Amino acid sequence: MVMKKYTKLALISDLDGTLYNWVDFYAPSFRAMVHVLGRITKLDEKRIMESFRQVYLKHRTVEYAFAIQELDIWESLKWTNEEIMDNAVKPARVAFRMARSKNLRLFPHVKETLLWAKTEGLLVIAYSNSTRIQAEMRLKYLHIDRFFDELWSWYSEEIPTNVPKEVLSKYAAGKYDIATLRKSEFSLAQAKPNREILQFMLDKHHLCPEKTYIVGDNLHTDISVAQGVNARDIWARYGRIRQEKNLDTLRQITPWSDEEIARDEESKRTVRPTYVIDDFGEIKEIIGSRQLSLPI
Repeated sequence: MVMKKYTKLALISDLDGTLYNWVDFYAPSFRAMVHVLGRITKLDEKRIMESFRQVYLKHRTVEYAFAIQELDIWESLKWTNEEIMDNAVKPARVAFRMARSKNLRLFPHVKETLLWAKTEGLLVIAYSNSTRIQAEMRLKYLHIDRFFDELWSWYSEEIPTNVPKEVLSKYAAGKYDIATLRKSEFSLAQAKPNREILQFMLDKHHLCPEKTYIVGDNLHTDISVAQGVNARDIWARYGRIRQEKNLDTLRQITPWSDEEIARDEESKRTVRPTYVIDDFGEIKEIIGSRQLSLPI
């Protein structure tokens, strides 16, 4: 008797802009941090923002965790590492976290839909261009880490030598890790819109592209990549709604190149998503409740 081969349905989800509004939480949190640093150092906030921008350009991300320690403003102020940590880093991070607590929220029906996906037996994978530590922290903060089987994220976290020993010990002890979540990392060259990692996911889990649903808010880095591997693409259109003030903040500090911005704009004219949703809960209607071991 010849046994049929079966494959599992999978949901691969972007994080920032798909599960929560990253721009509208990060920008106010960043401004709160800069405001505190301006008050402490007596420096103009625009000068501080430009200093942040240079650090972010160096590390290719606006979420580099040790950016404050690397600001060039400390050279002119002649502060010691201890003064920077005690008088600047600690209060600035408190301000960031307080603003984050007010603004970081899941989009409607995200938790319910992820629970549905797990109940239905889907393989649920988080796939983000954010650094692993930041992606994990947000999944944990929003209490949705238990819904994911695996996290794929970009590794870029370099730890400078002037970080306190207690912080280094927390890293070494895995304080920032979600122990129950399988994690894999990729290089900047492999980040979306590179299809290499996505194709590797399909191969690793023996997923049939036609039974793999990929949801994301970015037409270029999510939808075009999904289409490139013949998976089912779902555009989270609601994720592109952001406050202009917050977008302006990001434009001032972003490490994105002109070429990357141009490609993103071009995708708005050329990429045609298969499915378009205005609520994360609509994924249930697209996938449907069905037996999950389906013949290829």
